[in-house]
Amino acid sequence: MTVDPTSELAENVTETPHCGSCETPVGYDPDHRVVTWVEADTVHTEHFCTPTCRQEFLQSG
Repeated sequence: MTVDPTSELAENVTETPHCGSCETPVGYDPDHRVVTWVEADTVHTEHFCTPTCRQEFLQSG
């Protein structure tokens, strides 16, 4: 997804990542967190709607 950094928040955005823990759409939530890691030469990225969801995901893995 590419968003023009000069546009208004959520302007013309038709898709948004979902939380890797609870599947809630993340959007432009100020608590949004992203975790990125490399495993077996592959980059993985997960988005989280809250720090709590991020922590739950990290503890489960």
